[in-house]
Amino acid sequence: MKLRFARSLLSAKSIVGICALLGLVMFCEPVPAATITNVLCNTGFDALCKNELNDGAIDLNYTLTLPSTSTSSAYVVNQSPLPVPWLGDTSVSKWIGPAADQRFGFFNTTGLYIYHLEVDVSGTGSLDINGRWLVDDEATIFWDGSAVLGNWTTGSSSIWTNFEVKPTILSGPTSIHSLDFRVSNFQNATGLRVEFIPEPSVLALTGGGLMGLGFWRRRRRGSRLLFTL
Repeated sequence: MKLRFARSLLSAKSIVGICALLGLVMFCEPVPAATITNVLCNTGFDALCKNELNDGAIDLNYTLTLPSTSTSSAYVVNQSPLPVPWLGDTSVSKWIGPAADQRFGFFNTTGLYIYHLEVDVSGTGSLDINGRWLVDDEATIFWDGSAVLGNWTTGSSSIWTNFEVKPTILSGPTSIHSLDFRVSNFQNATGLRVEFIPEPSVLALTGGGLMGLGFWRRRRRGSRLLFTL
């Protein structure tokens, strides 16, 4: 009798396991053919995107091209004080600019400042890059040298503006692309602050996997209790 009961529980566990796997398939969205292989860092972080940089430090993730077309470093802007009405830094992102001191921006040249971020891609197909940004003054996002429609801001430095970049990758198996934040400075202080949001497919994969595994574990615990009784 005990042997038959144990076999029935074993069969039940197998069925639950299969259902959990099926649940993972149901909850997870298909992984896109093209995937980003490097980490897109928020502004104001080290090369590993883990540690906040101090005021005045160089953000090595972003290459800055000045209005003179010369290449320069992007500096983490000093917090004391930030230009008014710039939104204060947090542990998620920080302001960067052509100089650490942007209180008045007297030494900033008017013109176009291009903050360049390298994007490494594996495979071909579509990508979906989402985030939000603050700028001073106007700005446009470019992908591989072309403006991304709908991703232009009049230059709010205190209210976040969402952005979405959905390019189609035709080259492969690996390729390097450019994501540029082109900021126009009309006078005085200028800067950029960016926060990226993980791809929807990654969020769906994580959420669906956790839900499926949680369901399986609860069912397994229930089977163990039933067996011991």
